[in-house]
Amino acid sequence: MNCFICNKLLVDNIEQKNQCEKHCEHILHNALRGKLKSQNILCKQCGNKINDDIDVEFVKFFSPVNELFKDYMRKKDHGSASSTKILGKLFNGSLSDFDVNYKDGTISPSRPSHSIDYDDRIAEIFASNSIITNYKKRVTDEIERNGYNPNDFEYINIETYNESLFVPYIGLNIDSLDEKIKLGYNKIASEFALHSGIKRECLNRAIEIDVDGDGKIIFSNNIFPYFPNSLAEAIYEEFRPLMEPNYPTHTLILFTQEKNNGRYVLYCYIELYSTFQNYVILNHDYHQEESHIYHQTIMKPKILDTSVGDDLRQSLRRSHEMLMKVINNDEVLDPLEKNVRKRIDSLSEYELSILEKEVDIIEDSIYNQNMRKENFLSRESYDLTWIYKKLFYNLYNERLESTPKFLSIGATTSKEATEKMAQKYYYEKLQRLLVTIQAVKYSL
Repeated sequence: MNCFICNKLLVDNIEQKNQCEKHCEHILHNALRGKLKSQNILCKQCGNKINDDIDVEFVKFFSPVNELFKDYMRKKDHGSASSTKILGKLFNGSLSDFDVNYKDGTISPSRPSHSIDYDDRIAEIFASNSIITNYKKRVTDEIERNGYNPNDFEYINIETYNESLFVPYIGLNIDSLDEKIKLGYNKIASEFALHSGIKRECLNRAIEIDVDGDGKIIFSNNIFPYFPNSLAEAIYEEFRPLMEPNYPTHTLILFTQEKNNGRYVLYCYIELYSTFQNYVILNHDYHQEESHIYHQTIMKPKILDTSVGDDLRQSLRRSHEMLMKVINNDEVLDPLEKNVRKRIDSLSEYELSILEKEVDIIEDSIYNQNMRKENFLSRESYDLTWIYKKLFYNLYNERLESTPKFLSIGATTSKEATEKMAQKYYYEKLQRLLVTIQAVKYSL
C-alpha cells in the first residue's frame, strides 16, 4: 500500500527512497474520540503535515463540545484529557451581554464586570477573588457619579455562575474557519474511502494529484449539508436525543447512486456528534456500486444502553420502534415519548397520512436492507435506503447539486461574510447538543 499523499510505499522500516514510514492514522480524529484507524493510507511524515495544515484547526472547532462533554466521553486512544478553557455566554432565558469562561464544569467571568440596581440598591460584581477588591472601587465611583451614596448599597461578589446554561462560541479564533472545516470533512471522507479499498485516483473531487504523483486534500464545491426533507426525518431529527440509545454518535456512510448513463456518483455522508451532518461528493463519474458504513458512540459505556453498541442498523431499529409506538399512540408512553406524541398531534390529517407512508418505507428499508424509490407529493422522487439518508433528484432524474453559501466562499461577496454564515450555521446546530449535555449531567 502507498501513502495517498507522497505515493511512496508504506513500510515499517525505510530502506529505499521510494519508501515511507507507516503511520497509524485516525480516520475519525482521536480528539473527537474516533476509533476508526488505518496503517495503510498515510505515512508518518505526511500525517504530521496534514495535522499541521488541517487537523489542528478542524479539531479546535469542536473543542467546546469536547470540553463540555469531557466527563461523559470515552477515553482517547492516546494523549491526556486535558482541560481547555472556552469562551462563551450565559443563557438564562436570554443570552448575557458579557462573556464568561468555562473550564472543568466551572463558569467564571472572562473579565471583570458588574450590574447595578439603583431601585433595590444592589450592586453585583462579577470578578475573580484576586481582583474583586480593586474592581469594587470602580463600581463605587460609578455609583457616586450617578448621585447615590455607595454606603447605601449591598455588594454581592460573584466568582462563579451555577444556575445558568453555558453557551460557547464555536469556531472562535480559527483562521479561515470555512476553509478548514471543508478540508477537514474532505480528509475524513477521502480516508474512509481509501480504508474501504477505493483508489485515490477515484477521489478526484477531494484529492488532487499533481504531475509528480503527489496528492493533496482539496475542496471543489463538493460538500453540502444534510437536512430533513420529509416529516418522518424532521420529527426524527428533532427528537434524536430521546430516541437514539447511543446518542451522540459519529457515522460515516460511503455509498453510490446510479446516473442515467450507468455510471455512479460516489458520496460519503459524515455525521459528527449526531449533529454536524454533511455529504461529500468524492467522484461524479464512478464505475461501480459501493456501500460501506462505520458507526460509533462517543460516550462511556456505563452511560449507554450497551445492548445496542456501535451498530447503526440496530440503533435505527430501536429508534424506529419508539417512533412507531408513539405514532400508534400506545397507552403506555413515558414522559419523553409523550413529548414526541405532542409533536405528531400537531400535524394535519394530510401530513399524518404522509408520515405514516414514510414510516412504512423506512421500516421496510431498515429491516430488509433494500433500496426503494417512492414518490412523495408527486413533485420529486428520491432514494430512501435503509441507512435513513437520501438525496433528491429532479423530474429528469438528474441530481440537484447546490452548495449553500456558508459552505462556499465563492458564493458570497466576501470571506468575512462567509465566516459569519458558517459561525451562525454551526452555532444553531450546536444548540440541541448543549441541551443534551445538560440532560446527561442531571440524569447521572
